[in-house]
Amino acid sequence: HSLVLVHVVDPAEREFPFDGNVRFEDMESGGELLTSARQVRSSYLEAFRRFGEEVERACLAQQADYVMACTGERLDVTLARFLTSRAGGY
Repeated sequence: HSLVLVHVVDPAEREFPFDGNVRFEDMESGGELLTSARQVRSSYLEAFRRFGEEVERACLAQQADYVMACTGERLDVTLARFLTSRAGGY
């Protein structure tokens, strides 16, 4: 049996394309944060990268595969990349 964690992300989560002043809303608490995109962009992207690495390490520790699937990419492309990497390809 194989275990695969598919981490589904929106392109905006991965790329942080925001400019100017932006308002973010916490989907769970409803809390809001008004900030400058320029001011938080680099720290957000670094935190996003680190989080993905931590999740991937946790998966590896459990002998599970990790796939980040972006909603902006066709599913067949994501699946082909995963299957190729799993088979030892590029």
